[in-house]
Amino acid sequence: MTTSDDGEHAVMQRLRGMWERRDPVPPDLARRVTAALAGLSIDEEYRQLVLLSRGPALAGTRAVAITEIPPVRMEFADADVSLLVRVAEAPHGARRMDGWIVPAGHYEVALRQGSRSWTRQTDEAGRFVFEAIPAGSTTLRFIATERDVERPFGTTVFDI
Repeated sequence: MTTSDDGEHAVMQRLRGMWERRDPVPPDLARRVTAALAGLSIDEEYRQLVLLSRGPALAGTRAVAITEIPPVRMEFADADVSLLVRVAEAPHGARRMDGWIVPAGHYEVALRQGSRSWTRQTDEAGRFVFEAIPAGSTTLRFIATERDVERPFGTTVFDI
């Protein structure tokens, strides 16, 4: 180091010492920052899938013969939005998806399976239907079309 570097280093050390005395770093700062950063993604992680039902209502009774895939009802939710989805078998091994989003309103709904996607518009009650969708891993994404929304809502991956 040169003499000017030594002088600059000494000034910086004194400045650092002054700030450490006047405004010390809180001892739990690293933990609090880590918690705050983790909290930024909590809305994304909170979106959860609740399997409401799967299977015929009368499973196990003698008179019921299971000849088709029973409907599946799922609920997705985060802090601001709830979504109820019912998936049933459709002709030729395809699936029919009926959904309801709350708060109701007009949304563009995108259903994605890998590189394939389909879109629909909800009605004023927040309802939508996808018919003849192939079975597979699926996500849904909603964007409000009639009012300002801070962020779109989407589901985690689920199988239909």
